[in-house]
Amino acid sequence: MSKKNREIEKIQPNFSEILENINDLVYVINIKGEYEYINEKPHKEIVGYLNEDLIGKRYLNFIYPDDLDIIKSFIDNTFQYGFGNAQINQKHKEGRYILLKIEGKVLLDNNNLKKIIILSRCTDDNDKIEHGYSFYELMVGVNQIILNTNLEGTIPILQESFNIILKFLNLNKGGIYLIDEKKNSAKLIYYLGLTPEFIEKVKFINIKKGYYKKVFIKGKPIISNNYRTINENLSKEENINSLISIPLITKDRIIGAFNFASEEYYVFKKKKRDILQNIGILIGNIIDRKKQEQILRESEEKHRLITENTISIISVYDRNFKLEYINKKPLMEILGYTPEEMIGEAGVNYAYPKDQPLVYEKFRKLLETGKTFVKARAVHKDGHTVWTDSSAIAFKDKNNDVKYLNITTDISKQQKAKELLIKSKKKYKEAYDRAELYKDILAHDINNILQGILSANELCTAFLDHPENQEDLYNNLSVISEQVNRGAKLISNIRKLSQLELFEKSLIQIEIMKILKKSIRLIKKSYQNRNLNIQIDHDGKELYIQANALLQDVFENILINAVNHNKNTIIEIDIRISKEKIEDINYHKIEIIDNGIGIENQQKNKIFQREYTEDKSFSGMGLGLSLVKKIMHSFNGKIRVEDKIKGDHSKGSNFIILIPEVIKNS
Repeated sequence: MSKKNREIEKIQPNFSEILENINDLVYVINIKGEYEYINEKPHKEIVGYLNEDLIGKRYLNFIYPDDLDIIKSFIDNTFQYGFGNAQINQKHKEGRYILLKIEGKVLLDNNNLKKIIILSRCTDDNDKIEHGYSFYELMVGVNQIILNTNLEGTIPILQESFNIILKFLNLNKGGIYLIDEKKNSAKLIYYLGLTPEFIEKVKFINIKKGYYKKVFIKGKPIISNNYRTINENLSKEENINSLISIPLITKDRIIGAFNFASEEYYVFKKKKRDILQNIGILIGNIIDRKKQEQILRESEEKHRLITENTISIISVYDRNFKLEYINKKPLMEILGYTPEEMIGEAGVNYAYPKDQPLVYEKFRKLLETGKTFVKARAVHKDGHTVWTDSSAIAFKDKNNDVKYLNITTDISKQQKAKELLIKSKKKYKEAYDRAELYKDILAHDINNILQGILSANELCTAFLDHPENQEDLYNNLSVISEQVNRGAKLISNIRKLSQLELFEKSLIQIEIMKILKKSIRLIKKSYQNRNLNIQIDHDGKELYIQANALLQDVFENILINAVNHNKNTIIEIDIRISKEKIEDINYHKIEIIDNGIGIENQQKNKIFQREYTEDKSFSGMGLGLSLVKKIMHSFNGKIRVEDKIKGDHSKGSNFIILIPEVIKNS
């Protein structure tokens, strides 16, 4: 047998102690919706009730009226599917309501009857208001089943005691009676030395008549050396002359009597009379002790059944935070381990590595305050992570040793829903921001374009009546054409921005130089009236990246800005291709260097933001470069701008593009 197995056998967890020291409410309701068990200590602390306040009462009577449909649905679903959860307001004994998260699970008791184990945990807000500690994530509990003593289980004790007394009295006749309170009678359940005829006559006796009343009702012994005075007929038939009747008295009631008989006129000395006076009480005490032992065993079995079948992981650690006990079924369902694999280990060993510092910090708080709560990730046996919500408290066991009780609930589904909600909020925020961006574009840039067209049109109208100004007329028509093209480009950019998410999902392998050369050809064609000198410094090798058709927009936007923001007669654009490694990632580096007006240092970051278009000296640059920035982000790439000549922005700009390198598909 392994060391861990020996340790497991050695440890016998006190399940009732565990349930009473849990911070959460644990209870059981039956098919009628009535409380059958509560862990009384937490109930008193959290909602103010004791056992007598709830046991046998309808659960629905303690629920906020508006939550009744929720709780009815919870009960129906739990009985139907085996488990359920909800959030409801439960009434405190003082009249206020406390918001609780509840989880339920169906349990079959020892009689194969369906019940629901429920664990109720305060939400975070109520934890702070009502109890001063966060809320917890904690287990499912049950209602205490009232145990009735099975007196037949004590018969061997009674028989053994009866035989000892019979021998002590040196007698050979007698029997044991046990009371049936419902029938006001006592039944002969064991006898020695009696004839069948006599047994038939005394098998049942009325405990409220004659001398029997003294024994079975008042609990007084009868010691008579003249039985004829009690029952003359039976005395003659059975030849009984002496009778000793000793009531069996437990802590709270009389359960029966020992009757001893003799054919002789038996005279009892005082010493024997005193012994017989107390013998019934002594036997009663033995029965009480056995009764309590049986109740304890059955109660412990019940609590074990509850603990082992709860939804949450329940664990107990020693003062060194080594695991002593953990419930098997929830452990295997949530983390995939068996108790044998974890007993004797530190719980922090199973925390997700990045969350271990947080767990250690919570351990320190547990040592300082006696309680703590933590939301962290654990590592499943198969390697995946599980989000958990744990509540831990310190307590002392029956040996006065400090232990730590921890309740861990799997909140992976809730955490995933929370993360999806955050992503959804982010998505809608981004959509809202895009809508605001488009509105700004339409309100600002389109208005400027229309204003330019309107002004040029008015000048054209004025020049129509003056043939000598034909050149000015053609210049203004050219302005109108440029503004129309500018508007078309603006609409195209808006469309691409709106579709960028779709493009991000459709990246393919692309060769950079083909796209770059195509962009250069389009720029030269668009600016035939400008003197462009575009040179490429490249070794001729193919360069592959993961991108899409928007790569052409990146090159075109930068090249257009290099032309538009350039006052030189000859526009010089040098394109250099190289490689750069950043944080173990190989990038293709494309530098587009112009001899334009340049960009001041304080403007270098702003030009990639939409707000930069407020600077009229760079009108038209903002939207294009903000689009470029977003496109590069979708390629997992980077873009920045530097001075062509370091320290002198007026000599031109150097736009640097970095895109991760990929190996060409075969």
